[in-house]
Amino acid sequence: MPRSLQPPVYAKSDADTLANLLPGGETAFSSASVAIWRDYLATDYVTTLPEPGSAYVKSVSSDGEGGFRVSFVIDARESVSHFPAHLFSADNFRGRALDDRLVPYALWSWTDSFDEDPDEPAATDRTDGPSSYDYFDINGWQAGGAVVGNFRGFMTYGARTRPEKLPSGSATYVGRLEAEVWSADNWQWGSRTSVRGNIHLETDFSAGRISGRIGALRVKVRGSRAFLALPEGNSIDIVSAPIGEAQTVAQWIGINPDKDPTHRESIRGFTGTLIGEFYRPSADEIGGVLSGRLAATATKPEQYFIGSFGSIRQTSGK
Repeated sequence: MPRSLQPPVYAKSDADTLANLLPGGETAFSSASVAIWRDYLATDYVTTLPEPGSAYVKSVSSDGEGGFRVSFVIDARESVSHFPAHLFSADNFRGRALDDRLVPYALWSWTDSFDEDPDEPAATDRTDGPSSYDYFDINGWQAGGAVVGNFRGFMTYGARTRPEKLPSGSATYVGRLEAEVWSADNWQWGSRTSVRGNIHLETDFSAGRISGRIGALRVKVRGSRAFLALPEGNSIDIVSAPIGEAQTVAQWIGINPDKDPTHRESIRGFTGTLIGEFYRPSADEIGGVLSGRLAATATKPEQYFIGSFGSIRQTSGK
């Protein structure tokens, strides 16, 4: 997963919330992002994980008029897409924009931060809506078209913690996961499984390490009405990883103690990478993205996992 080369925005004080810094349009936030590629032109329609650095979000900013400007880097080409406030629709409050190649882009929220009803006359600002977090946000994004295929992903961005301001001692963070699993042999929506979970992170700031687990995993195959819990024991273990520059890059593995699971869905065998970033001057929030895969078997194609998480500190560092 590539890191944006855009310089980070740091929270200098508790007043530097995303709602305070974003609307004016002067601030461009760097992003952590992941993506899949859905290919519409292949002989056999496919979904794949793109090569590292081939598709990511470089920066997110307001247009100063209630909308967004998002800088995408696709195959080393940077383009800025404009999402005016009036183009956000009732469908997940998405916005759409066209770049100079007439390739559509989309943006949506995983935290209800675009929640104003677009049919209301007052719905002129998409940058000030409520969110689960004060100093960062989680968005979904898409870049591509109906003819050539598209990239689809998750991203987090916000006012980060200065590395020298990280607290000492230890802290616990609790939050949630939003993710998707896709099959390699099918680009269609029917191959997508939505995943939710609860994340629990343990941070030892003095030792400079973080670890954790994502449990209470629930899945919803497209077309179903509710999320169904995976059997107890299914979880994502986040391997202990160092903290550097108020960020962490950790490996994760899917765990299921049932050696012969009868449930159709299981997280066991998935492996991947997590990028996390601390936000707020005192590192009270941490968010990031995950990417991974499950190798193909004789009866099932390769599977791809992309997602994002957000969490809030429960115990203060000392």
